[in-house]
Order: sequence, then C-alpha cells, then structure tokens
Amino acid sequence: GLAPAAKRILQDIQKGDTFACAFGSVSPPNPLSGAWSDARTRGARVHSNSWGGGGNAYGTDAQAIDDFMWRNQDFLIVFAAGNSGSSPGSLGAYSNAKNSVTVGGVVNGSGYENMYGSSSRGPAGDGRTLPDLTTPAQGVESALNNKSAASCGWATYSGTSMATPA
Repeated sequence: GLAPAAKRILQDIQKGDTFACAFGSVSPPNPLSGAWSDARTRGARVHSNSWGGGGNAYGTDAQAIDDFMWRNQDFLIVFAAGNSGSSPGSLGAYSNAKNSVTVGGVVNGSGYENMYGSSSRGPAGDGRTLPDLTTPAQGVESALNNKSAASCGWATYSGTSMATPA
C-alpha cells in the first residue's frame, strides 16, 4: 500500500437511515473538531475527509479547520476538492480552509496530466490557488463493502473522494 506501516482509525459520519445508506448522506459532527480531537487522542496525525458541500467561500467550517490545525500543528487535515465539475471556483466550503490540504482529481493512467472532468477546481472563494495537489480520481480500485458475500472484493470508483486518501 501507500503507507505500509500506517495504522487506521475509522470514523463513521453517515446517517443511519435507509435513504442515507443508499445515497451516501453524511452528518458531520458539530463542532467539527470533535472528530479530529478523538482521532488525535487515539494517535492519528492525518485525517482524510472524502466529503464536503456548501459553496465556494471561506466560512465557519473552514475557520474551524484552520483553528484546529493551528492549535494542533502535528495534525494534518485533508479534504476532497469536490465533484462539482470543471467550472472555475467550483470548490466546496471545507476545501476553502487555509491550513489544510485540498485534493483535486486527475485522470488515472496515461492521461494523468489532465484534470478529471468532475473534479472541482479553484480558485478558492477568496482568490487563493486550489487545489493544493492532485492524485488519480478516475477509475480508482477500492475495497468493496459487500455484506452478503464471504469475500468483499474490489470495485472501481471515480471522484475526488477516491483521490484524497492517496
């Protein structure tokens, strides 16, 4: 893998109803710092977030990210840029934080120099150049959560949620 000696802490922020499970709705903690404090206390130093939303503006959520990272400078928060398409300024609100890393997506394989078509792009709401970095977001293989099978296997997905953990 990318980090063979790494250890993982998994945090579930998905709502528990049938609609949420079918469509992937999330319910971030309020305040956001609760999840990061928990992960940091348990030994994590990188927190990967493949969820987002909101408009392209530096608001209270981005401020919360910056505040937590300023107070915990041994901790890195990483956010997916979003999948709002190729228009300039299509980033989500969480991606506007200044102290975190925003990850956009590129085409996987031989087209790696090209942005993935659905990847959100900067500039940030205040004009800063984002995303901070890009990794493959198209046709990325991932573990498959198949509760009905003895072996879960693999699936291929696309989006900045697939790019961010890398």
